[in-house]
Amino acid sequence: MKQLWDATDPVWAAIAVQATGACYVYDNVEFPPGATPARGRIGIEIHAEHALLLVDRCCYEGPSGPVAEWLTTGTRTFVSITRLREWVCGELRDAFRRTPTRTRTLHDVVDLDAVHRAVDQTKAGDDVVEAGELYAELAMKIRGQDPALRTVADHVARHLARRASRRPCSIMLLGPSGVGKTCTVGALAEKLASRRPDVGFVQIDLSEYSEAHRVSALLGAPPGYVGHGGPVPLLETLRTEPASIVLFDEFDKAHPDIGQVLMQALDRGCLGSGTGETVDCRAAIFVFCANTGSDAFFDEIATRVDRDALAVDRACRNQLLAADVTPALIGRIGLCVAFARLDARARAEIITIGIVKIAAEYGVDVISIDPTVVAALVATRGREALGARIDEHRIDHDLGEAFINAARDHRGQPVRVCAGPPPHCDPMHVGDYGPDEGNA
Repeated sequence: MKQLWDATDPVWAAIAVQATGACYVYDNVEFPPGATPARGRIGIEIHAEHALLLVDRCCYEGPSGPVAEWLTTGTRTFVSITRLREWVCGELRDAFRRTPTRTRTLHDVVDLDAVHRAVDQTKAGDDVVEAGELYAELAMKIRGQDPALRTVADHVARHLARRASRRPCSIMLLGPSGVGKTCTVGALAEKLASRRPDVGFVQIDLSEYSEAHRVSALLGAPPGYVGHGGPVPLLETLRTEPASIVLFDEFDKAHPDIGQVLMQALDRGCLGSGTGETVDCRAAIFVFCANTGSDAFFDEIATRVDRDALAVDRACRNQLLAADVTPALIGRIGLCVAFARLDARARAEIITIGIVKIAAEYGVDVISIDPTVVAALVATRGREALGARIDEHRIDHDLGEAFINAARDHRGQPVRVCAGPPPHCDPMHVGDYGPDEGNA
């Protein structure tokens, strides 16, 4: 209130102009001692025959009288702006002086409205993830797919930078089995969940929806059908964590009607449940994974040096058209990305990581590997079409016995995996390896 009773004649004249026929409002004004809440809004209105002093109504434990009546009813009427000014600068000002040792409120210490604005701005900044940062995180976990990872990171970063997206981010990942498509989505979800509390992850195996009668179950069975009222993972995740990543795996094995079900989400940013409920999914990221594509297509992708994102996107859409995916759905997918077959270098990196990981399952700390061990696993013929998944089984088959022996004979000691024959693990001591050899 200090700004009113200390106001000069020109200030009151300006208030009179602004308040004539309208309400001139002061926000976050301190109320007299004994008022709860301690702050609120006051307003001044001037009409032809009277002037009004308005206030946000509150509880008041001070003395009864005009001030108490004004605070509890929310209004006081005066014959003119002059009388209103006299009351504000007189009786109302005196009400502030009755309790000089008034309890300090939070608003006295800090402007909480300014705090909330600052928090909102900070949150907005936290939502933005740089494409380079996202790519670096993905590249640490996915090997041999750098061009595809850069394209995915750029597309997702642009979606996250939007303050009001009209539809979810949508990406189609095409590639042979076992080349990193599913792992990419998992790594993406892990990274974004570490930055935002509203990011969840749900994986839906669309091979379970290969028959027409199963399609409706994706969004919940309608009334009268088996499963009605039961939990629907897709909708539950989006309802509680609206910026979630949804992986639609095995898209090529789904019934064609699945595309019709998802078109509403891709077009308008909402999903309708079997019970009629609508769930907002505009902040979500939808990723579809499929093995769709000819061998010649994936061989060409692997040999192209430039891997231009737009050219690859067009080629992927042509592959989807050739697989009889409805054009209406293809046109609604924001980005199509091709994952190439893994070359020998990428497989060598993946096998090295796999050896260290599987050894750890046996309680063995591998810090060095004989290159011929990795080379022998890479050179195994006939497994290229199966991708990287089969490599872990072969590692366990070829080296499992060596890890069992190492866990028994060299307990707690770091080891080097040697080729043999037979393959075995030798203990390593301080001085046996340099500072970088621990990277295998």
